[in-house]
Parts: sequence; C-alpha cells; structure tokens
Amino acid sequence: MQQYAMLFGTYLGAFLIVAFLMLLSGMHFPFGLFLFVGFTLVSPFLAYFLTRLYRDRVCDGQLSFGQGWLFVVMMYMFAALLVAAAYYIYFRYIDGGAMMQFMEGQLELMRNTYTEETMPGITNLLAQYRTMLDEVAALRPVDIAIGQLSSNFFFGVLLGIPIAWIAKRQNNP
Repeated sequence: MQQYAMLFGTYLGAFLIVAFLMLLSGMHFPFGLFLFVGFTLVSPFLAYFLTRLYRDRVCDGQLSFGQGWLFVVMMYMFAALLVAAAYYIYFRYIDGGAMMQFMEGQLELMRNTYTEETMPGITNLLAQYRTMLDEVAALRPVDIAIGQLSSNFFFGVLLGIPIAWIAKRQNNP
C-alpha cells in the first residue's frame, strides 16, 4: 500500500504544485487565480480517482473503508511533503518579497478605491488586513512550508472519509 500511496501521492502533489503555480501566476494574470481555484476544487476528485485506480488495479476491486481511508491519508501525506518542499523552495529562493509586494498593492488598491461612504466598515477591514499582512510578513519560509504541510495533511485526513466511503467495495458472501 505504501508504495502506491507514494506513487499516487506524487501525482497528487504535482497537481497541487501546479495549482500553486497558478496562484503565483494570478499575481500578474487574473485568470491564474481562476485556474488556482479550479485546480483546488478538482484535487479531491483526483484523489478519489487515484483511490479508485488503486482499488481496481492493485486490490482486485476490493477495498474496505479503513484501507481506503488509510490509503488516502498516506497519499495526501506524501503529496503534502512535495507541496511543502515546493513552497519552501519558492519562498526561500525565488520569491524575494514579490508575494508581499502584491498583497501590499492590493491593500493600497482597496484603500484608494473604497471610502466609508461607498463601503461602510472599510476602515476596520483595512486595519484587519494590515494586521494580517504584518503577521504574514513575519513568517519565515520554513513556517509557511510547515503550515502547508500540516494543512494539506489535515485536509487529507478529513477528505479521506468521504473518498474512502465512496471508493470502498467489498464482495458480500
């Protein structure tokens, strides 16, 4: 099981890395953000497809809920390791503050576009956004990578439940 979880986790991880690249391209092209959302929403369906592939090709069409859940969790764990490595490499060696500059630009755009008359409560919203940006700016690349690792693994644990439930198949005696 571990061998196939690693293999399919590599496929899922590569897919999620492409989604991350779409997020990065969204800083320059709005369509990239649309693709990022699409890739993110499709990823659980890819995980289901890979689990079903494992069930049909490796397990001879038989997969219990527990086996399926464990497979999905392991697959997401290996995918999360790859994605965390990609995040770390990007934020440590490539970004150079570009993401923060983009987010600062978005804050300035909102500050220049909206007023209290056109959007009540915008002052509080901008203050919260400023606080959030200050907290994000304090993160090191390793903090971002560990956050991605833990959140992707957590999503795998949660998404494993419906995926395993749908993908399970056992012969009834």
